[in-house]
Amino acid sequence: MKILKKVGKLLVSALLVAVLTFPSLPVSAVAFTEKDETNTGLGTGSISNPAGADQWCYVYYGKYLTAGYATFPLKYRVLDKAATEFGGNTMFLDCEYVIGVNPFDDQSNVWAESDIREYLNGAFILEQYFDAESFAMAQSHKEEPSSKDGSGYTGSDGGSSVWTPLNNCERIFLLDDREVTSSFYGYGNTQSNSSNRKKYLPGGQNETAPGWALRTAYNRAFTTAPQTLVIYEDGSFNPQPINPGGGGVIFAPAFNLNLSSILFSTLISGNAGAVGSEYKLTIKDENLTAAVTSGESVSREGDELTVPYTVSDGTNRISILITDGAYTPGMSNPPAMKCYCELSIDNDSIGTSGTGTVMLPDTFNEQTDVVYMLAEKLSYDDHLTDYASNLTELSFTRFLDSDDETEDDPTSDSKGGKVKPPKDGDPKDPKGPKEPEELSDNYLDGLYKMIEDAIKEGGPHTLYWDQGTALPYDLMKILEEHPDITLVFYYTYQDNYYKVTISGKTFKANPEVEWYGPLYLHLVFAQTSTVTPITY
Repeated sequence: MKILKKVGKLLVSALLVAVLTFPSLPVSAVAFTEKDETNTGLGTGSISNPAGADQWCYVYYGKYLTAGYATFPLKYRVLDKAATEFGGNTMFLDCEYVIGVNPFDDQSNVWAESDIREYLNGAFILEQYFDAESFAMAQSHKEEPSSKDGSGYTGSDGGSSVWTPLNNCERIFLLDDREVTSSFYGYGNTQSNSSNRKKYLPGGQNETAPGWALRTAYNRAFTTAPQTLVIYEDGSFNPQPINPGGGGVIFAPAFNLNLSSILFSTLISGNAGAVGSEYKLTIKDENLTAAVTSGESVSREGDELTVPYTVSDGTNRISILITDGAYTPGMSNPPAMKCYCELSIDNDSIGTSGTGTVMLPDTFNEQTDVVYMLAEKLSYDDHLTDYASNLTELSFTRFLDSDDETEDDPTSDSKGGKVKPPKDGDPKDPKGPKEPEELSDNYLDGLYKMIEDAIKEGGPHTLYWDQGTALPYDLMKILEEHPDITLVFYYTYQDNYYKVTISGKTFKANPEVEWYGPLYLHLVFAQTSTVTPITY
């Protein structure tokens, strides 16, 4: 690679000594943020699309290696956090820096046949990115301009730009004139000078780069020499020979990341989702593995889980992830993250096998929350990528409520937990309370009417009700006889909020029970409670 200079209006190169070898670059302490649910989101998390021209969120990815002397992390503009224009579901990134010089080609201005395309997807990708990072890059495929693209560059000299598709399985590419005139991508849709098209020299000092190349071929009216488009220091378009000054063109890489490879994004600077916020990613690494040790199982005592684990060599953190539903990286509507923490291990000695513990959060929902374990390889640097194994779902005993556990004549509930059988006179007895308190005699008329209408309409229905604290036998019998109807019942009892879901598919009404009381409903239908009353 070579240093970057500007001579008049031509971009040329010399040996990479002054700018890109680092003796003059500032040295700063490595920042490291402990990841948890307060700063980390599933997938692309709180990352936002551009809010306007020059208003990006940023992601750090890969490293810049210069002649083997030193490295620094690469910062990318997030042009689209959920792109579908490149043959998959991806995040579209464009480097903030120009980071090298290479001949475009010896003879042609056609990107698909160019030397620079071969270099970026060969030696360059091997030098600047770890294997897992390069594997996470999508093979971009874009045959036609998309609706997100801008108008491109038409020129004032009678020449014309040529649409340049991506159709050779490129992982890394240069932007084209339509992409750098895209308002959606955060660039001004103008052919005139535009400061938001500036890029910077590496080193983080905000020193404007002398210019950078596009993949766009340009047919100039007064010459047959092959030309390409470049962006000059002032953000303007200019055609130039494919190898100005005989040295090559300055480039800034762009690429797409497969969303299915991104497990987490962690905020390291700024406010979540705001312009200028910066993130690091945690991506899948197939060399990392995590599993419950063969022949053993996860045990539970109260809210503490004990997890016997086996992980791959090189793991430096075992994490626990709790979500309010199943999570698969890349899904369009991921669940909420309720906990993301480190498995607690005695002496912090992970090894390749052992036992650790984790406390379930107070908000843990026994019915719906999912608990995962994963092995991670942390970079211990906010500006470098972290790596993780696939998610391993943990299975364990789920209790209705820790206060209901007993070792005296236990019975099993529907989720495998242990509950104490109700006693006569106890509010958990299904025969009490005999009737709801402080409500009019006809307070259930509205619910009967909703059920009647659902039966007449036919098909599956989910009904919601929030009056009273108990349900009568005849209403429960109707639900049993119409299993397509599901009743979600919210109520508050003794300052605790309850939610139960009742379906005739899963229970039989008991004719000996006149009223199904609040605690009995809670126990039978295995729902969680909190001390916070419901608010409407």
